[in-house]
Amino acid sequence: MALTVVSQMFPKDMIPAILPVVEEKLTHPKEIIRRKAVLALYKFYLIAPNQVQHIHSKFRKALCDKDPGVMTASLHIYLQLIKENPESYKDLTGSMVTILRQVVGGKLPLDFNYHSVPAPWLQIQLLRILAYLGKEDQGTSEMMYDVLEESLRRAEMNHNITYAILFECVKTIYTVHPKSQLLEKAAECIGNFVLSPKINLKYLGLKALTYVVQQDANLALPHQMTIIECLDHSDVIIKRETLELLFRITNAQNVTVIVEKMLEFLRLTCDDYSTIDLVGKVAELAEKYPFIIES
Repeated sequence: MALTVVSQMFPKDMIPAILPVVEEKLTHPKEIIRRKAVLALYKFYLIAPNQVQHIHSKFRKALCDKDPGVMTASLHIYLQLIKENPESYKDLTGSMVTILRQVVGGKLPLDFNYHSVPAPWLQIQLLRILAYLGKEDQGTSEMMYDVLEESLRRAEMNHNITYAILFECVKTIYTVHPKSQLLEKAAECIGNFVLSPKINLKYLGLKALTYVVQQDANLALPHQMTIIECLDHSDVIIKRETLELLFRITNAQNVTVIVEKMLEFLRLTCDDYSTIDLVGKVAELAEKYPFIIES
């Protein structure tokens, strides 16, 4: 209880006084105490990172803890650390890959499962970590290709939580150094999302494409006509995401078609937010491609 209170309510200026006590609990024989100690240190790191710099080696011990609950708790810290400074943690890539492979393979206790899906939130967290580690680094990325492919293959489209895993897996594949076979499988996954009659999956596909085009706008061009068709969808959120995506993939070759679709949508919409947003997008495209639009 005391560790729970410390992790939730302890003021920043009192951290130096309590830190040694929390550190001591990292070696406690009970896993729940070790786990709560790790979570308390995570909270300390968020509010006063400089005060816990000296115990990073103990974070690594927590990552290797025999209890999966303690290991899982340590990933909260590592996600933050690696996000801020991936270069300092490249040596952990192998460990993260091994953990993800064990999770995907169902090696963790059944308590971690959700609707028979192996530790889905842990999978998502590990995929985000791998994305940070593999970005613009071919050598590091090559270490994770196999497990990314396995994650994509095992996360079948049969439950909302597996859709979330697939979405994160696609984002990771498009973030790390590219591998053509993986990109093809990720693109197929996105296509299945966008073509789905289910609104939540269609939206997820559009969000995935919106992320992908931030890496390379050309990657979404094969889906251009499917995206345009989404403008006719009855759901206003789908329409907004579609307009955002069309705006991002506009180039000199397709600007005329896309602007025409935007203007057509503008004439029909009664939504003030969409109207303001769309007028701004059309104006920006007109400024960027004046000669094409005028012709």
